[in-house]
Amino acid sequence: MKIFMVVVSLFLMSLVVHYCNKAQQVVDKTLDANNVINTYEWFFDNKAAFDSRLAQIKSFKEMIKESKGEEKSKLKMELSAMQQSCRELANKYNGNSQKLNQKIFKDKEQLPSNLDSLACE
Repeated sequence: MKIFMVVVSLFLMSLVVHYCNKAQQVVDKTLDANNVINTYEWFFDNKAAFDSRLAQIKSFKEMIKESKGEEKSKLKMELSAMQQSCRELANKYNGNSQKLNQKIFKDKEQLPSNLDSLACE
């Protein structure tokens, strides 16, 4: 019986050590210099892409006002695709802003906490 208890104890201790090592690996990966830089830059790049897409949407809306017929129909289809792309950019940004291992690297002074996907309409 003593041997069984020793074996069970050793097994449980090995599980604890295993999960502690896994947790440490997650922390190491999160705080890796390349990950920090890539995540920091991702927020800036995604915000810039969102702003660019908003400008394109605004421009297309003006073009639609001035166009007629088949051209207007094509522009509306392109506008719809741009709006969807814009919403996807906002949703990805907002999702990463909520992730603890991502948001710690976002520049809170220069970047908004969330992007408004309704601005894409």
